[in-house]
Amino acid sequence: MAEERRGHARLLVAVDAKVKPLGNAQWTTCKVKEMSRGGACLSVSETVGGPGDHIEIQLPGQKPEGLVLEAEIVREDMLEYEINAKFLPKNSAQQAEMESLFAVLLSRHGGGRRAHVRIAYRLDVQYGSEAELKGILEDISESGFLMITLDTMLEMNQSVTVVITLPDESLLPFRAQVVRRETISTGSEPANWVGLQFRELDADGKKRIRVSLNRLMSFG
Repeated sequence: MAEERRGHARLLVAVDAKVKPLGNAQWTTCKVKEMSRGGACLSVSETVGGPGDHIEIQLPGQKPEGLVLEAEIVREDMLEYEINAKFLPKNSAQQAEMESLFAVLLSRHGGGRRAHVRIAYRLDVQYGSEAELKGILEDISESGFLMITLDTMLEMNQSVTVVITLPDESLLPFRAQVVRRETISTGSEPANWVGLQFRELDADGKKRIRVSLNRLMSFG
């Protein structure tokens, strides 16, 4: 299954922030929708520049003024009121603050009905009664994950063995149960969205997932 792999794991979050063109005094409120170590996707109410322009983004941080990062706009879509920006951290102190922010965000509630924040990163997945089938992981949290399959649709509540391959080729084996399924169109052939929840997790299993999510955010 040929799928695009992203360079950075992305946190799917909803974080209040502020943004302004570099050098301007007036901040504009915005919402961070996705964030990685490389950059962020912002939902904005007005334009703050176009591709190639530099901006400043004020994120929650340890200091009263928050964490202020310079960034470069790489994509602007004002039909959706979104911009994608690449972070330009200036020093190791800002890098350390970013690491602290990621740790805080990973521990947050996922928003809405979600108990945990999700990480979007496309990874190879093997699944089935003996992990004999192949899929592509789309996002993952402490409670479960979403994957795309081209094989026969799994049944609701079906239990399967899952093996996720991390970017460093290490393997994460788990038992999981189907809690969502949906047939989608990918152009040439139909595919399936399959949502699964981790099952039969003891304390060591839960710790293994948390450690793996933190490791995943370090890739790219």
